[in-house]
Amino acid sequence: SLTDAKEELETTKKRANSNLQSKYINALSAAQKAASVAKNVIITATEIQYKYFTQGGQDGSDIGAAKRDAVRSLLGAKNAGWWREESLSTLTGGAFGEVQKAIETQNQQDIDQALDDLISSLQDVSNMLEKIPIINDFSSQDKSTLANEKNKVKSQIEIILNKKDAISSQKATNKSNIVAAKTKLTQAENKLQSARENLSVLLAGASKEKIEAKEKQISEAEAAIESQRSAIQQASANVNRIRNQIDETIVKSPIDGLVAKIYPEKGETVNPNQNIATIITPTKQVEADVSELDISEIKERDKASITLDAFDNNTTFKAEIVSIDSAETIINNVPTYEVEFQFRKNYEQVKPGMTANINVVTSRATSTLYLPTTAIQGENGNQFVYVLEGKETSQKSVETGLNSTDGKVEITSGLKEGDIVVTGVK
Repeated sequence: SLTDAKEELETTKKRANSNLQSKYINALSAAQKAASVAKNVIITATEIQYKYFTQGGQDGSDIGAAKRDAVRSLLGAKNAGWWREESLSTLTGGAFGEVQKAIETQNQQDIDQALDDLISSLQDVSNMLEKIPIINDFSSQDKSTLANEKNKVKSQIEIILNKKDAISSQKATNKSNIVAAKTKLTQAENKLQSARENLSVLLAGASKEKIEAKEKQISEAEAAIESQRSAIQQASANVNRIRNQIDETIVKSPIDGLVAKIYPEKGETVNPNQNIATIITPTKQVEADVSELDISEIKERDKASITLDAFDNNTTFKAEIVSIDSAETIINNVPTYEVEFQFRKNYEQVKPGMTANINVVTSRATSTLYLPTTAIQGENGNQFVYVLEGKETSQKSVETGLNSTDGKVEITSGLKEGDIVVTGVK
């Protein structure tokens, strides 16, 4: 009927908008990850640049020029071909900034622009990596690192291109579906107009029997149409059911990586929440549960120093926070939050399943006075130390600042350089 055709057109338009927005949101999520990966790749390439190519020469010049283009495109800084890691890590312009803007606005036009800029930037980053020659001085670890970084960038380019294709495909599908719905509406309008004209003719000169016969034909036609509509709906439901069944036969990993082991055998029944495979990612990460007392002290991009029980405490590994779960997990009746740390380099000696001890750098203080925490005394909420003056000791009030993980505390007021402080009594 005409009413059904109108409702179908409106439903088609709403579904088209919803499906397209879903494709855009998926693309934006992938773009955010790709921009972060590309930035880390530039930082890793900079470490190799300063390790092997600071003595001049054509290779160093080519790398610097390619890095300059990559940084300008991805992060928005000019003439940064020889910038160090610390300066690069603070940059948020370029395609990286366009992605952040699109995340804030959720505007489809902004997302399209961010995707176009990001693809161009990823290609510049890829070109930078290709300019780094593998010379004889390269360690085996650096060779592996360079190869991994190239694969990362290539993978991200493919992902973003696929997301753009998905958006274009969805737009084409939406256009086709809306045109089809409009065609049905036009046909329904024409059929209604024809029926009205026929009815007018019948009413003008037809007998009662003919009118009743025509009305019966119209009723039968409407019933046939309704029957066909039900059949179409049933067929569509069957198609969706079969698609869902097919989808359920495919196991998709939430992360990129290498399948190291598959646990079930062919034909074996798999239970809910059962582990079916182990995936090894190119970039190693550490997961830690941080209590609610400490979670407010850290943020994404904070640097961390990690020691592993498998090695001595003098062997440290650099890492940084890449994500903080927004939802709590209750462990032993205590709210905790899952935090992911990503190693700054591809440490080959680090293996999955190792136990890690993590120190996160939340603040820094330089040119400051500090004491062992054992030297600080407290009474009624006041802090003080004992200062040796000649052969006598006196009590001095102090204010403290940062605490370090090795048992030291910053003194912000109350003491001056050269004061002799009693740190303990034998």
